[in-house]
Amino acid sequence: MNLREWTSNSAKLNELIPEEDKTDSSITKVLGLTWDTMVDTLSLNVSFASIDSQSPTKRIILKNIASVFDPLGLLCPVLLKGKVLLQSIWKERLDLDDQIKDFKTLDTWSFVKEDLEKITSFKFPRTIAMKKFEHNTENVLVCFCDASAKAYATAVYLLQRNETETTVHLVFAKSRLAPLKEITIPRLELMAVLIGVRSVKFACNQLKLNLKHVYVWTD
Repeated sequence: MNLREWTSNSAKLNELIPEEDKTDSSITKVLGLTWDTMVDTLSLNVSFASIDSQSPTKRIILKNIASVFDPLGLLCPVLLKGKVLLQSIWKERLDLDDQIKDFKTLDTWSFVKEDLEKITSFKFPRTIAMKKFEHNTENVLVCFCDASAKAYATAVYLLQRNETETTVHLVFAKSRLAPLKEITIPRLELMAVLIGVRSVKFACNQLKLNLKHVYVWTD
């Protein structure tokens, strides 16, 4: 079997690939993400269902929010708003095809819809390596955890620094809705720390870097 559609962000490597085995576009899909090899960035290519902001249903809102595949959690700030909205709609015990008529819910959905439609314009650098790697480069993993009455979340950053350069990259994030059964904010903060520690462990295993320090920050 002859594997085809090869591509790389390296122009020199692309020159070595036979034309019949090379992809004919600088933009390709990798694990559900869109990779632009010319600028070496990742983005999400999402095709949303038809949205009518005047008469959306629970099914339409659910379908559009669930259609976004964000394995690294880089778009948590956008998607979490939609999940919080969806949870509030679920509390109203509406059927999937019932039209949403509450003005406050419709107003919130209009803002969420605008953010969802902008998702494809967000681009993230694929590489998190420093431009000039030195042997004395320090790798530090920093995790922030926080919670509110509606949700809790964590974000993990890789801090790299040496004598000439310092870089910080978001490498992983995760958010979850607060349970329908109300619990205290301190307990939600602890749940944020829990997913934070799990996210740090996951990032450490995947990055395979010699980490000088690992920090987990919480309230």
